[in-house]
Amino acid sequence: MKYILSYSNPNQHYLDIEFVITGIHSKKILVNLPVWRPGRYEEGNFAKNIKGFEVVDQYGKSLKFIKPQNHQWEIETNGEKEIHIRYNYYCGKLDAGSCWLDEHQFYINPIHCFLYVEGWEDKPVTVELNIPKNYKVACALKVEKGNIIKAHDYHTIVDSPFIASAGLQHNSYLSNGIKFHIWFQGECYIDWDRLLKDFKDF
Repeated sequence: MKYILSYSNPNQHYLDIEFVITGIHSKKILVNLPVWRPGRYEEGNFAKNIKGFEVVDQYGKSLKFIKPQNHQWEIETNGEKEIHIRYNYYCGKLDAGSCWLDEHQFYINPIHCFLYVEGWEDKPVTVELNIPKNYKVACALKVEKGNIIKAHDYHTIVDSPFIASAGLQHNSYLSNGIKFHIWFQGECYIDWDRLLKDFKDF
């Protein structure tokens, strides 16, 4: 499963997502969006933020789908082994557990906006970020050249929020042989010597 993220007008807070599914061997597939989030034991209606949902094959031909539930889509594949789902996701809430997009940054909790194929949760995942060249990306997972993030499975990617911005500041330290990373976003003065010492002591 692959997710391609981009945007054209960040001040409207809509993220463009293309979900590419390959290796299909069935006439129909079920695609879901989670209604839960790690660390929050409550139902979340994330699907309400989706706009402009469309499904096409690899040649751009439209495919039929129905919506059995608010968070679920049933897609007729017409025998195609590869399909693309394109949709917009509203990222208009700036807090640790939501999604945000503006002209300075975007912060994504994948659990909110990454669809998945039912039964494919254990398959590898790739995320491609089409962002400005001067942006840095902070994520618990390794960010490869070309702003590519890879995860062993869907559960790993949705438990790995990331932020991208030109204003990110970064440093790291070692504790008991383990490397820890510290990221700050936005304009602020950081006394790194003091901060790193405090974190090491903690």
